[in-house]
Amino acid sequence: SLNLNLTCIEILSFIKDVWVKYRELFKGANFWILGREPLDWFVKEASKSAGVKVLGWVEDPSPYIRMARVFVAPFKKTMGSLTKIVSAWSWGVPVVTTSLVAKGLRAEPGRHLLVGDNSEEILSSCLKVAMDDDLALRLSSDSYSFVMREYSLESFVNNFERWIREGLL
Repeated sequence: SLNLNLTCIEILSFIKDVWVKYRELFKGANFWILGREPLDWFVKEASKSAGVKVLGWVEDPSPYIRMARVFVAPFKKTMGSLTKIVSAWSWGVPVVTTSLVAKGLRAEPGRHLLVGDNSEEILSSCLKVAMDDDLALRLSSDSYSFVMREYSLESFVNNFERWIREGLL
């Protein structure tokens, strides 16, 4: 689809403009790209960069999530996957994204995630999370509380019942 192509282009731009610089500082770092049926051209291009591993569909993403220091959604023209950010939060993984994506989440930048709208800002945010344990822990804790409050099944049920009572459904 056009959206998938655009998402792949944005990820390749992130790899070229951000990941390469990040990896110069953290030589052993890996950038895992998970998701069903990655496009062949994307796998070929993304795999050219050191530390980039396009895994495609994995039955259980938890081993990768547990090792992640930061989840990055560098999308400037597409929303990417908001549900993946919510999942990252539920695992306690700090998130770096753009203001476009953050806008769709009702999150508070600086508290629940870090925001950057160009390559330098995204790299700076990723480096902050990588080098500041206190910041990483605070983002992890605050975003986990946020996702449990705003996106949990209990929250959905409570909102659904309220919408019915208020005649919104």
